[in-house]
Amino acid sequence: MRRTAASLLALTLSGASLLAGCGESKKTTAASAAPSPKWTLKIGAIHSPLALGPDGTLYALLDSANLMAIDPTTGQTKWTQPAAPSSSWVIGPAVGTDGAIYVLAYGKLIAFNPDGSTRIEKTMNPTVNATGMALTDKSLYADCVPGVTCAWTLDQGMNSIWRISSQSFVTAPIIQADGTIVLAGAGVFAVDSGMPYAHWTYPSNGTVSPDRNQADSYHVMPLARQNFEGLAAGKDGATYVTGTGLIAFDANGQQKWTLNYSPYPGQQPVVAADGTVYYASHNLHFYAVQPDGTVKWSLETTALVGQPLLGSAGTIFFTDYKMLRAISPDGKEKWKTDLDIEPIGAATLSDDSILYVASRLGTLYAFPVGETLMQSPWPKFQANVRNSGQANP
Repeated sequence: MRRTAASLLALTLSGASLLAGCGESKKTTAASAAPSPKWTLKIGAIHSPLALGPDGTLYALLDSANLMAIDPTTGQTKWTQPAAPSSSWVIGPAVGTDGAIYVLAYGKLIAFNPDGSTRIEKTMNPTVNATGMALTDKSLYADCVPGVTCAWTLDQGMNSIWRISSQSFVTAPIIQADGTIVLAGAGVFAVDSGMPYAHWTYPSNGTVSPDRNQADSYHVMPLARQNFEGLAAGKDGATYVTGTGLIAFDANGQQKWTLNYSPYPGQQPVVAADGTVYYASHNLHFYAVQPDGTVKWSLETTALVGQPLLGSAGTIFFTDYKMLRAISPDGKEKWKTDLDIEPIGAATLSDDSILYVASRLGTLYAFPVGETLMQSPWPKFQANVRNSGQANP
């Protein structure tokens, strides 16, 4: 069974007591009625994040390694194409501004056209269990071989730009608003998009050095010897990194604060327009963290909490075991509704206010929620509906 990015977004974990000083836990108040699905569709088992194309088409990368395109109006399948042999490691989908859909599969990188035909297929080394990719109009960044992040040009040649080696790069790369690429694994490294000049590193004395034996290849050192698993971009070039806790860095890589409540493995925090950071912790609490690192509020969860995303009215949406929950910015429950079983892949939210979420059993739900995606630096997994990993300015 393959393990993908979103399979790390929710894990069954034992509860722990809320540590002292974390802020007041909000009690659930009377919730409003939850919306009924506009439609549902059985698509098959899925762990990967959902993505949307520029025309609103919904893309789902199934556990069968098939890429499926779904009509958002009718809820019917438009086409299905194999991306790799069944049960292979597959990363994606991520959608370019021109509508191309990118999938990183075992031994190859594929770009599909919006009609399902293959635009580009590049043979490459086997991939590992990375959590996602990032792309601009000209370049794509992703884990390519164990412990290596690669950059390619987005043209017919898909030529190598650079390769950076570390002990561990399984975290989805992100792209800051100024074009800086941030990588995390056994350390955190902010590098240039062309020749990888190190803007900053954690630990602060890290370096990115050319490999004498291989052109366009680089090594990073020293390593923090920690297991960093999630990245998100904030206001004014800030970076948030999850691992054993949540660490905030400013645009120059200076550590601003640390919160020692360990997030779910592989889950990215999300960042609201006002700078509030939201994430779910191992200790069965969901946190709203103010820009200065103090906890604004927390609420209890059960288990299997999925990747959160933020609506334009400030609503925080996330799955909590077999429930889809909608929480107001002050930490109160707006509504919740049951799903057939827990989702694992990240949900998404369309421009016509439809929230899409798929359960592990393969039921795809389309909920009208009355909100679009928040205009903020990082409102969902990989920043936007295309999963491009580019921070919003």
